[in-house]
Amino acid sequence: MTENNEIFAQISTQIMNSLARTFPVACASDEFYFFPHIAGYETTTAPWDDFSAESVRGIVQEISDSLSDLNNITIPDDNDIRAEKNMLVLFLNNLSDQLNELALWKRQPSFYLTLMNAGLAQALNHDNNKLLQERLRGIPEFLNQAVQNIEVVPFHWQEISLSMTEDCKHFLDLLSAHNRNNELSLQAVKHLEDKIKRLPQETEMNIHSDLLERIYSNHLASGLKISEISNILKDETSEMLQIMIAEGEKILKNPVKNSIIPEALINRVYEKINFKSSKKEDPVKMFRNEIDQIRMHLTDSGILEDEPEKFIPVMVEEMPQYFRAIRSASSYSIYPKYPPANGTFYVLTTSGYGVPSENLDEYRMLTAHETYPGHHLLDSSRLALKNIIRRSLEFPLFYEGWACFAEMLLSYTGYFTNPADRFILAKRRYWRAVRGQVDLGLQTKKLDLESAANILQKAGIPFNRAIASAKIYTLNPGYQTCYTVGIRRFLDIYDRYGKEDLRKFVMTILINGEVLFPDLEKLFNGLQIKRIN
Repeated sequence: MTENNEIFAQISTQIMNSLARTFPVACASDEFYFFPHIAGYETTTAPWDDFSAESVRGIVQEISDSLSDLNNITIPDDNDIRAEKNMLVLFLNNLSDQLNELALWKRQPSFYLTLMNAGLAQALNHDNNKLLQERLRGIPEFLNQAVQNIEVVPFHWQEISLSMTEDCKHFLDLLSAHNRNNELSLQAVKHLEDKIKRLPQETEMNIHSDLLERIYSNHLASGLKISEISNILKDETSEMLQIMIAEGEKILKNPVKNSIIPEALINRVYEKINFKSSKKEDPVKMFRNEIDQIRMHLTDSGILEDEPEKFIPVMVEEMPQYFRAIRSASSYSIYPKYPPANGTFYVLTTSGYGVPSENLDEYRMLTAHETYPGHHLLDSSRLALKNIIRRSLEFPLFYEGWACFAEMLLSYTGYFTNPADRFILAKRRYWRAVRGQVDLGLQTKKLDLESAANILQKAGIPFNRAIASAKIYTLNPGYQTCYTVGIRRFLDIYDRYGKEDLRKFVMTILINGEVLFPDLEKLFNGLQIKRIN
């Protein structure tokens, strides 16, 4: 290793460990893409994140110093570490923006409430009563940071935060047998709730144009202007609607007018292809069986090696009550232990019905997205890497783009084959593009909540749910656009480099971590594929 490589390794290790010590919950959680996904010290202690103003200023300064140090070292373009430096520099600049300019820790109470739920869930999953007790004891001090830090709250965030306080109280009640200081914890939540209610109710979240451009270009790692993203979203909605019409005609056995409202088309097709009631009886078993079927298909197709001992297990569980405050749909989660132990696919069910109706007909695609070959395969491969940068850093465009591409990959390999499969795949892409348009419209002030909800409703999302979704989209600016932009980026790379050797294509992605797309293209552009350690 050259001297510059050694210096880079020291800088990267030091800043990653510093972030893990200061923000152990955010880093260990997979809720916050702008933090590294890295385990802290929860096996011996269970601290809460330190979002005191002094702590944040110190981290911002440490990030600035690290960027200066990185700027002073030169790494050749053909060196593997060059890709890691590009990742780290972009990541640190993004985190600095998040802490210093966007500053959600000063204006988003739900940020702290999400951290509280995530931190308690982490302690529960460690199955260590001592760690759980320590986390529970620290809740009042942790939430007091929120009371001290929150300066303004955009009006549509107030409603979300107040709703979350009720969920958090319920979570604490569930843990009351473990919490000797439960009353103090509940009082801390109530104190934050009172602070939220006292704040002005007409405040809007105004992100200045320069920062908004950086969020969509840099934070998501798209490298695109907002105007370019807008055009991509328009193309996707148009193309996917045409596929839905074509496949819908095959399913309905009747012509479908181009002027049809997407909501009506989706309802008609889904009514036609609806699964029998027996499928609704045990959703956990249904998803578990589907995971096994997909993994077998991938090994039979030669995409994955038939070596079960090398697979990181993925568990399937019903969504715990305490997760429902921060996750409104079935989703995947993995603790960033190195090497990884297992991941969990949390299935959202509703009493007396099973899988929500929008997931029932899509459960096979949802399984592909969340487990194999989607999030679980990508995350478990990434977390098995020795290199701390490639193991710890994620970028939304890559992360969600790969999971969306994973659904298409199963179409290319013959797993999804019929008109109903193709309709559902197109419909899922269509909805994501519409959600991206709503995200973009809300952040650029071209849409208000009602007009955003109307757009979502025409796409087939019930109005009340559409309003709630539009509000939630504003909590994480830009994120809804990364599904569409990400899948189209992966599809483009696949068209140019993946068709002749799909296994080589997939393995190149899995063994290199979430490198930036320009560096990923270099790997496909004639460079040797090798495992990064």
